[in-house]
Amino acid sequence: MFNSAALADEWMSPTKQAYESADHSARLTVVPRELTGPSAYFEDKTAGHEPAGAPAGSKTTSATAILETRDASGRWVTSWTKPLVNEVAPVDVIVASDGRGIVTLDNWHSMGYGTDTIVVYDGQGNVIRALALENVFPKWFVAAQPHSVSSIWWRGQPRISDDGSAVVIPIRLPSSELNSVGTDGPDLDLLVRLSDGKPVGLTDRPWKEALVQAATAARQMCRVERDYLTKWNSPIVAPSNWVEPEWHDYLREIVYRSAPTWTENEAPVVATTVLRPPSAPDFQPSVNWLKEALTEKTDIPDYDVRAIGSPNYERLTKEIEEVAPAINAGRLKGVQLVVVVDERRSARIRAALSRSGANLRIVSPLKQLPQRPERMRKTDTTELPVCQVPER
Repeated sequence: MFNSAALADEWMSPTKQAYESADHSARLTVVPRELTGPSAYFEDKTAGHEPAGAPAGSKTTSATAILETRDASGRWVTSWTKPLVNEVAPVDVIVASDGRGIVTLDNWHSMGYGTDTIVVYDGQGNVIRALALENVFPKWFVAAQPHSVSSIWWRGQPRISDDGSAVVIPIRLPSSELNSVGTDGPDLDLLVRLSDGKPVGLTDRPWKEALVQAATAARQMCRVERDYLTKWNSPIVAPSNWVEPEWHDYLREIVYRSAPTWTENEAPVVATTVLRPPSAPDFQPSVNWLKEALTEKTDIPDYDVRAIGSPNYERLTKEIEEVAPAINAGRLKGVQLVVVVDERRSARIRAALSRSGANLRIVSPLKQLPQRPERMRKTDTTELPVCQVPER
């Protein structure tokens, strides 16, 4: 089932769950592979350790399914117990009447990914067909659907067709109006036959028209993606206007673009603090955040990175000068502190923070910071699936 936690990419540990057919004649109970927790699973996946997140000594490599059907008296009777294809657990399961067919959809923690995104089983638990999204749709269509960190949000809630011969999956059609993890938008039903696991209807008129509309959205997404990547690869300077998210992004990029000893996965989280303009209604809270950033002692010496900036360089300098007497000598030892301020005020910042012990770096807002070569991204359309839409 979809839930707000999953959409936010906050996956709870999978639990044992039973799925009944619409007429309550059969039910499939899914027992997930045992995990020590979602964090351990994600960390192991990132590090390439398999089976990811498994407790020490565990021999289980996939989810387990138990099919039950009702006997003449209405009691549940076990028909079979078998492993599923899913490594940990499916996200959704559809059970046909009397258990004569079963369809699992998606993988826990990675919706839309894998060769087992759609798996059709027969009534004895044997795999009839397993499908990746790319086996059903063009690669550009999949790339144009809403994505989050872990998943592709490609569908709505599945159901059995009225005649019981297929599973009906509402497919989320790509739209330039959707945000990266949005789930609102037009849907069109895809039918996957239970008898052979074959998707049907994709050559019918509704799907042909939908693919034309989706292609238009994909072309627009391609332009946006290429513009973003061009900007990513280009030198940066401080934002010229007061747009707070842009300031936080800029402060992080200062660190990542000038730390060649860190790989992207090893780089520490950069704590960014932006002093808002005095006219902003929440200016005073930002003053308090600035004080915290300049007085909090580090628990992780040499791995504590703090970046500070503001569109108002004079007010930032004055606020730092005011808090400086409260910073005990050596208080910020082990902290890598980056302050964005113009050259005219840089000496005042250095003087104010001279006793702090921080490894201080002052960056001019006008200095162009080039992208590191190893972080450059390709902008060629052949490298971007969403740009691989066929010509009209």
